[in-house]
Amino acid sequence: MLCGELLPVCVRCLGFYAGAFAAAAGGAKFSSRLLVPALATLLITWAAEQFDIATIPPLLRWASGFLLAVAAVPAVAASENLPQKDAHKREGAFHGSVSLS
Repeated sequence: MLCGELLPVCVRCLGFYAGAFAAAAGGAKFSSRLLVPALATLLITWAAEQFDIATIPPLLRWASGFLLAVAAVPAVAASENLPQKDAHKREGAFHGSVSLS
C-alpha cells in the first residue's frame, strides 16, 4: 500500500521499476561489483520469505529490487548497443513482410 492505496505490483517489483528508471535517467554504468551483491540480496530476501525463515520488512524488499535494477539495467542497455552479427540478413524480417507464394 502507498498512501492508503493498494499497488498493482509487489513492493519488490516497485523497487525494481524505480531502480530501472533511476538507472536509465541517471545514465548508470554497469558494474559487476554492484550486480553480484544486489542479486545476492534479492535472492536471500526472496528465499527467506519463500521458506518462512524470516519476515522481510517492505523497505528491505523495495531496496533489494531497486539495487538489482540499478545494477542490471545498464548491462541490458549496453547489450543493445553491441553490433549484431548478420543484422543485414535479418533486415525486414520483423517488418510485416510475409510471402504466401
